[in-house]
Amino acid sequence: GLLKQLDMFIAQADSLMTENTAVVLSPETVISIPFYADQYANSNTFNHLQNKVNEWDNVSLVSGAGTFKFFPKRTRPSMKPVEGQSNFYELYDDLLLITKGQAPQFVHKSELVIGTEKIPFVKYFPFLEDFAYHTGDLTGSIGVEEEPRVLNTQGFTFAPIICYESIYGWRTAEQVRKRAEALF
Repeated sequence: GLLKQLDMFIAQADSLMTENTAVVLSPETVISIPFYADQYANSNTFNHLQNKVNEWDNVSLVSGAGTFKFFPKRTRPSMKPVEGQSNFYELYDDLLLITKGQAPQFVHKSELVIGTEKIPFVKYFPFLEDFAYHTGDLTGSIGVEEEPRVLNTQGFTFAPIICYESIYGWRTAEQVRKRAEALF
């Protein structure tokens, strides 16, 4: 299943890599099953990719990933109750940077697709979040990054732009002001 899909991606990346390759960019959905970001080392998917990056000579991997985190109390409408427990979880659509010898870096998508990633008007009608969650048709809102970020790898700085965030020019401009040299 998933590891076979990753192996096909890795084989394609290996076949295209040159001595000048600094970063491999994966499709946004190459990691299709969300994993617990705070315990990434327990994820078979993450470890599979980290092991491959460790074999590459000074090449990082930038990938899309679904992740989640747990929290002791609900502080945002996007946090959902963990069934049968007193804690909460929050889902994220992330850009993941994997580099040899370093902890991975995660950047959460901030500009969400209304209806599928963000329930509108929750500020005014908080019950909509729980309603969407309990219908089973929607996941409700997901967590977001508070402000545009940049990441550094292999001696340069890049702007992580996730999915439809690319239509928000002000975000990209802010990332360039933060010294982004490339847009991923």
